[in-house]
Amino acid sequence: MDIFFLILLCVILVACACAIIWKGELLKKFADRFPSAQVQSGKVTALQRYESIITGSDPLGDMVTPCFYPCWICEIIDVTLDNGKRFMMYRGTVKEPLKIGDLIKFRIYPRLFCDETWLGEAFDVEVIGHENPLSHAAVGILLDGKNIFIAQRAKNQSFPLHWEFPGGKIRNDENAGQALERRLEEELGVKLHKMTFFMDALCETADKTYLLSAFWVKPETTEIPPKQDHNDTRWIRISELDSYQFTPADALILEALKLQRFLYD
Repeated sequence: MDIFFLILLCVILVACACAIIWKGELLKKFADRFPSAQVQSGKVTALQRYESIITGSDPLGDMVTPCFYPCWICEIIDVTLDNGKRFMMYRGTVKEPLKIGDLIKFRIYPRLFCDETWLGEAFDVEVIGHENPLSHAAVGILLDGKNIFIAQRAKNQSFPLHWEFPGGKIRNDENAGQALERRLEEELGVKLHKMTFFMDALCETADKTYLLSAFWVKPETTEIPPKQDHNDTRWIRISELDSYQFTPADALILEALKLQRFLYD
């Protein structure tokens, strides 16, 4: 009887080994058949936390939406490829830590259910360089239930009358969270009740490149009138974002917001 189970165990182990080898060969053949699966290179432009997409939970802990998806994906790396297209890879497929501004090359093994395979898995990731952002700023995604706070820039500022998420530059003697707390009080007279990290994004304009750190924020009050830095302020729903013209710096944050399941009715 013991010999029978030993033989059965050996057969199972051999079968598993063959399956792993076969899957690897299949992936390689599949990758070689699609142009998007060849070696790609680009720059890491965003590191986004996605617990709220998978679990359906408000990251500040105030709302929970029933969800049946697995909860093992916690971060997605956003890469701008050399050809201008974007690729979003799961953190679980990248062995070494990556930073905003890293120049990388990798092979894409696309997921079948994704259009153009621009969301999927990447392997053989190698850092080939790094570009340091010139400055660092922090912004807050203020929440009131499923409502998001936005502010309109004054007429005498760059990008006049464009909408943005409040925040500002980080001083040498403070971290991103401290800078955001200071800027919200200076800019809007708002104190924080809760705050948690959301994402880092690389913002590139014609004359500068900077790192933007975004945080989920629950303010102590939702009565936030515009002050001298802003022409107007509003609370809006996620479905209304496209109706407002935002500054170019907020582009990646806007795209990430649209993927947050807890913000939808």
